[in-house]
Amino acid sequence: MLENNMCDNLTRTYSQHLFSQIGTYVILALAAFNLLKEMLQIYQAKLAYLGWTNLIEWTTYITALLLVVSFNECQRTTGYRYEWQWSLGAISVFLAWINLVLFIQKFPALGIYVVMFTDVLYTFAQFFAVFFLFIVAFAMAFYTVLQQQDPFTNVPKSLIKTSVMMIGEFEFDAIFNTPEENRVLYVTVSYIIFVAFLIIMSILLMNLLVGLAVDDIKAVQEQAALKRMAMQVELALDVERVIPDFIRRKAFVKKKTIRPNTMFKNPFTRIFITQTGLTAKSLQEHLNPELDEIEKVQEGQKKLNGDVKKLKRTVKDLRETNQRIESMLKAILRANKIDWQDEDYQEEDEVDQIEAGLSY
Repeated sequence: MLENNMCDNLTRTYSQHLFSQIGTYVILALAAFNLLKEMLQIYQAKLAYLGWTNLIEWTTYITALLLVVSFNECQRTTGYRYEWQWSLGAISVFLAWINLVLFIQKFPALGIYVVMFTDVLYTFAQFFAVFFLFIVAFAMAFYTVLQQQDPFTNVPKSLIKTSVMMIGEFEFDAIFNTPEENRVLYVTVSYIIFVAFLIIMSILLMNLLVGLAVDDIKAVQEQAALKRMAMQVELALDVERVIPDFIRRKAFVKKKTIRPNTMFKNPFTRIFITQTGLTAKSLQEHLNPELDEIEKVQEGQKKLNGDVKKLKRTVKDLRETNQRIESMLKAILRANKIDWQDEDYQEEDEVDQIEAGLSY
């Protein structure tokens, strides 16, 4: 690294390694190629191109170019870079791996885990406002009572130290059992704030974050199959969107002729190939495909409806037969001058209730 952007500070002559020279040209070529690809995607996708993923890609490629580009002869010969170039290089390396993670999301086998991470990150972003207020509250309190110690000498340091303390790096002895020159001046208040920090931040808030993360992961796992199919569709649409129109038109199959017995005309083919891909069994399977679970339930429901209709017709026939028998019995009773009462016989509304139950 060139301090103060001056090559004159070098005490001896350096020469750039061959591997570094080759790597520079490789990075230049790859970054330029990917930038051209992104420009092509902008032309094809228009406003649909806008998104966080594409922004990360642009930042990665531009920072990589700025890292490897030499701005003077000293950089070309020695390979040293300015301070701001090293900073951009760190950003480029970080975003390159993040971009790889986002690229893996498009593959269903591994993408489901990236979806889990993004869902948890989105939940944390929603909760971050409340989370940050607690951090600021304790950071300002620690800065007030512990500012004579190095981790709390100013507000930014206090914020960082408080955030680090949340993951378990309390350093109790370093804070409260320090030498005389760095001793705690407000012991009682410091202990009270520290204990409150242990309870609220380390126990309550951290467990709340874990609970939210587990809940999001459980929701993703319950819909894993649906999300996997959705990612497959998105991947297919992305690939189709990138392919030029003239290539995509050639991929469409307008007509396809299948001659299953053509290969058997050749005697050598008949010796080595016993069956084709289009057999009687395969035809039977395609003509009568196996039903999935939903189709099986629907088929069973149709069969049950047919049985209910048959049962209703049977009940109707029995009712008509019963009415004829009842008429004959009434005629016989009248001929023999025998009195009868209607309640001795089944009312018609009871039969109607039976039919209504079958219909239900």
